[in-house]
Amino acid sequence: MMAMLMKRMVVAAANALLCRVLPQVPPGVHPKYSWMGVVAKLKVEAFGKVQKANASSVMASYWLTAAGAKVYPQCGNLEIGFMGGLLPDTLSISACNSSGAKTYSLMVEEDDSCITVRQSVLSSGCFVGNGAIVGAGVFRRNLTVGVVTWVPTNSYRMEAGEEASQKPMILFGNPPVEFPARTVQQSPDSALYEPTLSAFALRVVITDIGRCFALVPLYLVPMVLVGLVFNISQRLPADIQMKFLIGVTPIAALLWIVCLTALFICAKWLVVGRARESTHGMWDAFVQQNFYMWRLISWFMPAMMCLSGTLALNPILRALGLVIGHRSLIVDLNSYFDVDLLRIGSGVVLQRPRWQLHTFEDRILKLYNTNVGDGTLITNSMIVGGAHVHSGAIVLNGSCVLKGEELASNGLYIGAPVTCVGGNACDA
Repeated sequence: MMAMLMKRMVVAAANALLCRVLPQVPPGVHPKYSWMGVVAKLKVEAFGKVQKANASSVMASYWLTAAGAKVYPQCGNLEIGFMGGLLPDTLSISACNSSGAKTYSLMVEEDDSCITVRQSVLSSGCFVGNGAIVGAGVFRRNLTVGVVTWVPTNSYRMEAGEEASQKPMILFGNPPVEFPARTVQQSPDSALYEPTLSAFALRVVITDIGRCFALVPLYLVPMVLVGLVFNISQRLPADIQMKFLIGVTPIAALLWIVCLTALFICAKWLVVGRARESTHGMWDAFVQQNFYMWRLISWFMPAMMCLSGTLALNPILRALGLVIGHRSLIVDLNSYFDVDLLRIGSGVVLQRPRWQLHTFEDRILKLYNTNVGDGTLITNSMIVGGAHVHSGAIVLNGSCVLKGEELASNGLYIGAPVTCVGGNACDA
């Protein structure tokens, strides 16, 4: 496990050093195959590897600074996931910023002949939700970019004299629509920004060291099975050893999947237990325990890949805490989610669903119960926590159902945010 931790640190250090050694790339337009154009692409790739090695780590801000980005380094003030497309030379991240998974920046844009590099500043209090795409620019303070939202370049800028403004702005959709702002906590709990030593140590153990433990069963279980099979084959007559190996290999592979899945189910109940609709401060122990399951997703991936789109996946999801009715199918499931918070009816078809059943608001984790009614069809769409999709509703490709939103029965919905475009619900 220590070797895995050291390997991750070496990868981060090597790519951070590469970002530092290569020359600075100034903002502007550079020919695609010029020296500056090539360096820009190399730095974006290297900086991405630094982020991946330290995504959600308490040390992420220090690693990004080491790679050349201007980052406010105070512990507890940053919750940085992986954001693709970033160039450290023209990037500034202020205090109290957060970014989710699979986000992307357009500060470096490439076309057939040139590469355009722009300055990008995420002012204090910015939050970029999962799957969002943000352009370049000096963004205003307290800007919340919702999930799967697109923010154009040089929009929602920090204007002169606005540095002291505390009024939040919430954007969602494509094109982005401004939503009513939530009330800002005037006297924030210092524990949300400055964790105690024990809370910080727990985060390091679970997030930074614990992620290496996730790799141990991936190597240990196959080694044990291979050793067992080899030992048994050596005890057999030479003329049937090959037949034995050919026949037992599929069984060993199945046992490997079963063992990993069983370990994942046990880990979920031992580490997290049953999650319920609730709120938790960012440094609470439950938050670290809950998100540790995403670190163990490699244990569950083989079963998901083999059983996705079949009824055989449902018993495993029920064992994890999901409530799902009979004859319901989940197709192309490719990630773990807050299974305890979701209730799926009977006869439902979910094709590549994306669940966002928790949110971070003002550095507080909020978990929401979510319901999908009988006979619904949802294809390649995001469902945010607290939503209620009633029976018979159809949600089409690329849509997003907002937090707390209710979709009426037998309606046809599309868009981000969704609108009713057909069915009985539109006539009501």
